[in-house]
Amino acid sequence: MSDLPPGQWSPLLVGLYWPSADSVMSAINAARNRGMVQLFFDDFASQLLGIRTGSLAPMEGVTADAVRELFEQGEKHATAVSDKNGAKQKAFSDTADALNSLRSALSQIAAEGNSKIDEINQSKKNIVQKVAEIVQVISEKQADAANKSTQFGGAITKAISDVLTAEGDPRSAQQFAADSGFDLSNAPAPQKTRICSEGFPRSLSPRTIRVAKRYQPAGGTQRGPAANSNSTRTCRLSP
Repeated sequence: MSDLPPGQWSPLLVGLYWPSADSVMSAINAARNRGMVQLFFDDFASQLLGIRTGSLAPMEGVTADAVRELFEQGEKHATAVSDKNGAKQKAFSDTADALNSLRSALSQIAAEGNSKIDEINQSKKNIVQKVAEIVQVISEKQADAANKSTQFGGAITKAISDVLTAEGDPRSAQQFAADSGFDLSNAPAPQKTRICSEGFPRSLSPRTIRVAKRYQPAGGTQRGPAANSNSTRTCRLSP
């Protein structure tokens, strides 16, 4: 079941950029797990340090020196593992925060868009005017959603870079994503809004939909019965 913000128009307004609740929970759980691993190895390193500088400190001889060296190596390794997991914990936590912030921002955009479209539907403007204004609202809100996605996506990209740095991986976040089959170089751009008969929520009357199918776009789809035989697919494209 979709967890998009409420509103019949929300899928068109913000659906392209909406992060699911499952994505947020995955990041939260990953942060929690990495935090537990970090604490374990941090505690382990402290124990090794305590033994090395405590009961082993007074001992003398080659064997004692070798044992202390082994404990010191183990301490450094445990500290390194702790630090790596600490970096990953912060990265996942920052990712969860960014996703939650994006969901909040998109929810606001969807609420504003749905409200504006409801006002347009309830107005006494002629039907063609309503369709044109609805398309404009969708276009504007999709652009707002794209901007928010870019803004919070930057925090996620930084989190990926921080993990790569902690692992000693010289690749950029973009290169790492590309190697994994994802493209971070270009964020999804709002597509030209297509409002077809099957794309209208039930809030529009059948008559409004029929007129919308005959609406003359700036690019030149024929209007009225003279349109091509596939008139049920005629749409109004936003600029």
